[in-house]
Amino acid sequence: MKEIPLRAKALVLLGSVVGALPLLSNCGNNKDKEPVLAVGNRVTLSSDITGIKDYNALYKESCVLKKDTEAEITEISYLVLPSEKMNCYYDKATDTQECYYTANRPNVLRLRGGKGDEACHAWFLQDLVERSIYHPDSDK
Repeated sequence: MKEIPLRAKALVLLGSVVGALPLLSNCGNNKDKEPVLAVGNRVTLSSDITGIKDYNALYKESCVLKKDTEAEITEISYLVLPSEKMNCYYDKATDTQECYYTANRPNVLRLRGGKGDEACHAWFLQDLVERSIYHPDSDK
Protein backbone atom coordinates (compact mmCIF):
# COMPACT_ATOMS: atom_id res chain seq x y z
CA MET A 1 0.00 0.00 0.00
CA LYS A 2 1.40 3.37 -1.00
CA GLU A 3 1.82 6.03 1.72
CA ILE A 4 0.45 9.53 0.97
CA PRO A 5 3.16 12.16 1.54
CA LEU A 6 2.72 14.45 4.54
CA ARG A 7 2.87 17.54 2.31
CA ALA A 8 -0.11 16.30 0.23
CA LYS A 9 -2.11 15.62 3.40
CA ALA A 10 -1.34 19.14 4.66
CA LEU A 11 -2.45 20.72 1.37
CA VAL A 12 -5.75 18.79 1.38
CA LEU A 13 -6.39 19.76 5.01
CA LEU A 14 -5.52 23.41 4.36
CA GLY A 15 -7.78 23.49 1.28
CA SER A 16 -10.75 22.09 3.18
CA VAL A 17 -10.27 24.58 6.04
CA VAL A 18 -9.96 27.56 3.68
CA GLY A 19 -12.97 26.36 1.68
CA ALA A 20 -15.08 26.03 4.82
CA LEU A 21 -14.21 29.45 6.26
CA PRO A 22 -17.00 31.35 4.45
CA LEU A 23 -19.52 28.81 5.73
CA LEU A 24 -18.20 28.92 9.28
CA SER A 25 -17.94 32.69 9.45
CA ASN A 26 -21.29 33.23 7.68
CA CYS A 27 -19.70 35.75 5.36
CA GLY A 28 -20.46 34.11 2.05
CA ASN A 29 -22.97 35.57 -0.36
CA ASN A 30 -25.47 36.30 2.46
CA LYS A 31 -23.57 39.20 4.02
CA ASP A 32 -25.68 41.77 2.16
CA LYS A 33 -28.98 40.13 3.09
CA GLU A 34 -29.84 41.38 6.57
CA PRO A 35 -33.33 40.60 7.82
CA VAL A 36 -35.68 43.47 6.98
CA LEU A 37 -37.82 42.90 10.07
CA ALA A 38 -35.30 43.26 12.89
CA VAL A 39 -35.28 45.49 15.96
CA GLY A 40 -33.88 48.92 15.10
CA ASN A 41 -34.63 48.65 11.37
CA ARG A 42 -36.83 51.19 9.64
CA VAL A 43 -39.52 50.23 7.12
CA THR A 44 -41.71 52.30 4.80
CA LEU A 45 -45.34 51.29 4.55
CA SER A 46 -47.01 50.76 1.18
CA SER A 47 -50.51 50.71 2.72
CA ASP A 48 -52.34 51.77 5.89
CA ILE A 49 -52.14 49.32 8.79
CA THR A 50 -53.89 49.26 12.16
CA GLY A 51 -52.22 48.15 15.36
CA ILE A 52 -53.13 47.63 19.01
CA LYS A 53 -51.37 49.83 21.58
CA ASP A 54 -51.60 47.30 24.44
CA TYR A 55 -52.85 43.73 24.00
CA ASN A 56 -53.11 43.30 27.79
CA ALA A 57 -55.51 46.22 28.26
CA LEU A 58 -59.16 45.46 28.85
CA TYR A 59 -60.25 47.89 26.12
CA LYS A 60 -57.98 47.60 23.13
CA GLU A 61 -56.96 51.04 21.87
CA SER A 62 -55.76 51.06 18.27
CA CYS A 63 -53.92 53.44 16.01
CA VAL A 64 -53.20 53.59 12.28
CA LEU A 65 -49.91 54.03 10.47
CA LYS A 66 -50.64 55.62 7.09
CA LYS A 67 -49.25 54.70 3.68
CA ASP A 68 -45.73 56.06 2.98
CA THR A 69 -45.02 56.45 6.70
CA GLU A 70 -41.56 55.41 7.85
CA ALA A 71 -41.67 53.36 11.04
CA GLU A 72 -39.01 51.90 13.32
CA ILE A 73 -39.25 48.37 14.71
CA THR A 74 -38.79 48.71 18.48
CA GLU A 75 -39.70 45.19 19.67
CA ILE A 76 -40.49 41.72 18.33
CA SER A 77 -42.67 39.29 20.26
CA TYR A 78 -45.58 36.89 19.82
CA LEU A 79 -49.11 36.43 21.08
CA VAL A 80 -50.53 33.31 22.68
CA LEU A 81 -54.03 32.98 21.31
CA PRO A 82 -56.62 30.20 21.49
CA SER A 83 -56.02 27.56 18.85
CA GLU A 84 -57.95 27.86 15.62
CA LYS A 85 -56.84 24.60 14.01
CA MET A 86 -56.85 20.95 14.92
CA ASN A 87 -54.63 18.26 13.41
CA CYS A 88 -55.77 14.66 13.38
CA TYR A 89 -54.14 11.37 12.48
CA TYR A 90 -55.11 7.73 12.61
CA ASP A 91 -53.23 5.69 15.24
CA LYS A 92 -52.94 2.12 13.98
CA ALA A 93 -51.75 0.79 17.36
CA THR A 94 -54.90 1.89 19.20
CA ASP A 95 -57.20 1.86 16.14
CA THR A 96 -58.39 5.39 16.97
CA GLN A 97 -58.41 8.82 15.43
CA GLU A 98 -56.13 11.07 17.53
CA CYS A 99 -56.56 14.85 17.37
CA TYR A 100 -54.69 17.73 18.95
CA TYR A 101 -54.88 21.50 18.77
CA THR A 102 -52.07 23.34 17.01
CA ALA A 103 -50.40 26.33 18.64
CA ASN A 104 -51.65 29.76 17.64
CA ARG A 105 -48.73 32.07 18.37
CA PRO A 106 -48.58 34.81 15.73
CA ASN A 107 -45.50 37.04 15.72
CA VAL A 108 -46.06 40.73 16.41
CA LEU A 109 -43.86 43.76 15.86
CA ARG A 110 -43.95 46.98 17.83
CA LEU A 111 -43.63 49.89 15.42
CA ARG A 112 -43.10 53.57 16.14
CA GLY A 113 -43.89 55.99 13.35
CA GLY A 114 -45.85 58.98 12.19
CA LYS A 115 -45.68 62.60 13.30
CA GLY A 116 -47.89 64.91 15.29
CA ASP A 117 -51.49 63.72 15.59
CA GLU A 118 -50.70 60.71 13.41
CA ALA A 119 -47.91 59.42 15.69
CA CYS A 120 -48.43 55.76 16.54
CA HIS A 121 -46.51 53.35 18.79
CA ALA A 122 -48.33 50.03 18.70
CA TRP A 123 -48.18 46.28 18.05
CA PHE A 124 -48.84 44.95 14.54
CA LEU A 125 -49.10 41.38 13.27
CA GLN A 126 -45.85 40.49 11.48
CA ASP A 127 -47.72 39.01 8.50
CA LEU A 128 -49.61 42.29 8.09
CA VAL A 129 -46.39 44.33 8.24
CA GLU A 130 -44.63 42.03 5.74
CA ARG A 131 -47.49 42.47 3.26
CA SER A 132 -47.64 46.25 3.68
CA ILE A 133 -44.02 47.41 3.42
CA TYR A 134 -41.97 48.39 0.45
CA HIS A 135 -39.33 45.74 -0.08
CA PRO A 136 -35.95 47.14 -1.12
CA ASP A 137 -35.34 44.42 -3.71
CA SER A 138 -38.74 44.70 -5.44
CA ASP A 139 -39.67 46.92 -8.37
CA LYS A 140 -43.14 47.81 -7.04
